[in-house]
Amino acid sequence: MPADTGRVTGGAWWVAALTGGTAVPAGWVTTRGNVRAARTQAEATALGGS
Repeated sequence: MPADTGRVTGGAWWVAALTGGTAVPAGWVTTRGNVRAARTQAEATALGGS
């Protein structure tokens, strides 16, 4: 049984590493999308207010 526990722990580390590794690019993509949306909103507001 202790060998299985070690495997689960090792598997948990892989899951944690993959989750962290995908969270960084996902956050970057989300930030870019938010910046683009804010810019579009600002431009639309400026054009509408003219």
